[in-house]
Amino acid sequence: MNKYQSILIDLRNSDDNEITKNLQDLKNNYLNCLEEDGTFWILTNFKREKNEMLPIPFEICNKFTNNFLKNIILVPDFNNISEGIFFDNCTYLILFFSKNKKYYFNKDPIREKHIWKDVEWGKRKKNYHPLGKDPGNVWIKTEDDGKGKITNHILLPFEEVIGRIIKSSSKNNEDFLLINFKENKWNIR
Repeated sequence: MNKYQSILIDLRNSDDNEITKNLQDLKNNYLNCLEEDGTFWILTNFKREKNEMLPIPFEICNKFTNNFLKNIILVPDFNNISEGIFFDNCTYLILFFSKNKKYYFNKDPIREKHIWKDVEWGKRKKNYHPLGKDPGNVWIKTEDDGKGKITNHILLPFEEVIGRIIKSSSKNNEDFLLINFKENKWNIR
């Protein structure tokens, strides 16, 4: 039986039956294949039914109470706007779980460029990690004018989102399992 450091499951835009089946498979079959210090990541979104938001991400969290929810990451996705009477739903969420309290996670490969580095680096050097800034839990890139002012927000392509998860959660960028992904070929840099 293969052991995986990280498992990613894509439940965005899935119907209720597909979500139930995939979560049951994850619990019954795939979590047994996860290393003891492994993590699993569930990509999901809210759904609207009869002008009511369904709290699918929170329902998923409740199904994994024996595991450890580490964070919820918000990813803007303006290609997937579903207009409603209140606000456009143009994001999806990544639920980040660990199998146990002790888990493998390395933020360094996904750090981003400091926008303040050249502006105030001298006096506050202790505030800056030499490899870059923490990406936080809202994954959107920024461009700046070189003087610390953000000039543009850039959406991450889906492949880059998956790459971030794999780079930060799998030790060799090879020991991961993708479930319910439409495309099976990934170029992880």
